Amino acid sequence: LTTHLANLFLALTNSGTALFVIHFLKLSSFSPTLSQSLRAFSYFSLFSLPFVFIYGYAALAPILVSSAAIMLLGSWAALYCSLRGSPVGPFLVASLIVLLPCNSIGLLRFAGFFDDAAWTEHIAELGMAADALILSVALAFQVNVLRGDKEAASLARERERTAFAKRILQAKEQERRSIGKALHDSLGHKILAIKASLGSANLNRSEATTETEQLLKEAITEVRDLSHLLYPSIIEHLGLKTAVGNAVGKVLQNAGISYEVTVSDCEIDGELETLIYRAAQECVNNVVKHSDASEFTLAITTDQDNEHIQLVATDNGSVSFDENDFGFGLSMLRQQAALFEGSLTVARASGGQNVLTLIATTQR
Repeated sequence: LTTHLANLFLALTNSGTALFVIHFLKLSSFSPTLSQSLRAFSYFSLFSLPFVFIYGYAALAPILVSSAAIMLLGSWAALYCSLRGSPVGPFLVASLIVLLPCNSIGLLRFAGFFDDAAWTEHIAELGMAADALILSVALAFQVNVLRGDKEAASLARERERTAFAKRILQAKEQERRSIGKALHDSLGHKILAIKASLGSANLNRSEATTETEQLLKEAITEVRDLSHLLYPSIIEHLGLKTAVGNAVGKVLQNAGISYEVTVSDCEIDGELETLIYRAAQECVNNVVKHSDASEFTLAITTDQDNEHIQLVATDNGSVSFDENDFGFGLSMLRQQAALFEGSLTVARASGGQNVLTLIATTQR
């Protein structure tokens, strides 16, 4: 029984060793021929199993042949893959360097040699223990490599998602720019020309004519305001500081709220300038809609290395609002801030002010 079991497990070990080498080294990607050869000897060792129960020790010969062939091919595969840059190949080479001499001495002792040498009594077990230790380190290394590959893939997907979202944002801003320019440069000029034509024509200044001129004047104002909302061209012409000051002043002066705007001199790209400008607009709109404030402060600053830009809006209203009050506009700004590795938060300060903070990265 023990003879049959020994032969049986030796054949299974041969097959498992061949498959382990193939998958551990990812041998198919380095040498399909070596991979197919090892797989063939693995099957050959398994096909020898029935003969173990029929012929006993006589069936050991083909099993030993497949064992030797698998060990030789496995050694060559480990060395070949190491030379081709496999990160785990050297671990397998080291394990075979330890295992092969120990197993060879153990087989020689089994065949009748070294019977009186006490140092050979457990040499095979010691070799297998050292081999198991080396392969455990190799598997831990392989796990770390796979974890690193997974993290790198996740980071690449996140960067791709962010890049795609930024392209969508660019497309949306470009569409707004096109519509805004069309309103301002084409339709606005035509309406202005009609108004000028009415004013210079030799017509009786009837009430209808005066009313028409007033309607045209209102239409011009609405077109100009709409074009500025769609595309803040003032940023390109006068800069971010002036654009933000105008956006804040236009709303708060009519609301009777005193305000202070501070914008530090900084160089940022057009997309981020547009984000800051729209954030200032949303801050002002939220103060007018949701707060009973009489004072408003807006500060736009950069850090010492000019890597991050920060917008902080505060008001002294007694009505507090939190993130649950975020409307569509602020929610969209939060998503856009995330594209610049930033954030948008709102809090209630100890002095009673509502504090809205936007932080974004200026250098990518």
